[in-house]
Amino acid sequence: MVCHGELVHLKPSPECLTGFYLLVAIGWVSGGILVGLVAPMIFGGFLEMHYGVIATFALIMVVLYVNANSGLHHGRPICHWSLLLTSFVTPSSMMLDNLQPNSGVRETRRNFYGVFWIYEERSGGSENYCDAMVSAGTQHGHQYIAPERQCRPTTYYGEESEVGLALRYFSGEGDFRVGAVGLGLGTIAAYASENSYIRFYEINPDVIEVA
Repeated sequence: MVCHGELVHLKPSPECLTGFYLLVAIGWVSGGILVGLVAPMIFGGFLEMHYGVIATFALIMVVLYVNANSGLHHGRPICHWSLLLTSFVTPSSMMLDNLQPNSGVRETRRNFYGVFWIYEERSGGSENYCDAMVSAGTQHGHQYIAPERQCRPTTYYGEESEVGLALRYFSGEGDFRVGAVGLGLGTIAAYASENSYIRFYEINPDVIEVA
C-alpha cells in the first residue's frame, strides 16, 4: 500500500507517463531477479522479505518527515515521533531475531522451493536428543540420536497419528505398497517391513539429499 501510494504520488504529467511506466516495469523485473536469483545465493533465509518490510517502514517515516502536508512534517511533534520510532525499532528487531531457530542450527538450505533448517535438539535427557527439520515454522520430522530409537516414527507421523494408525493396521495384514506425497525426513518408512514398498514423491532436491 505504501509503495503503490508513493508511485501514485510521484506520477508525472501525461506526456511523461511512458517513461514513468517503463521505469516501474524495470523495477518489477529487477525485483523479481533479485528475489528469485540473487537472494537465494546471498541469504540463507528469507531475509529479503524482512529487510523489505523494514525498508518500507523506513520509507513511511521519510515520507511523513518530508511531506509538507504531513502532520509529522520535519520531525514534529517529538512525542509522536518517539512513539513512531519505538514502533519501528521493536518489531524490526523481533523480525530479525526470529529468522531461524535460536540455537543448534547445523545446516540451512534454501532454493526455489523455500527454506528449511536442520537443527539439533539437545534437551530433556540423552534419550530425547534428536535432529529435526523445520520449515516455515513447522517441524517436518525429527530423528532420535539414540540407536534404539532411531527408527521410531515421530512428529505428525507418530504411531497414534492418522497415518500411523492406518499403516500399523495394514502392516498387520501383511506387506503394503504406499505412495507418499512429500518426503520430509522419510519418517513413514519406519512402518515398512522388509518387503513393503513406499514411493516418495518429492520435488525439492535438497530435501531428498538431507533426508
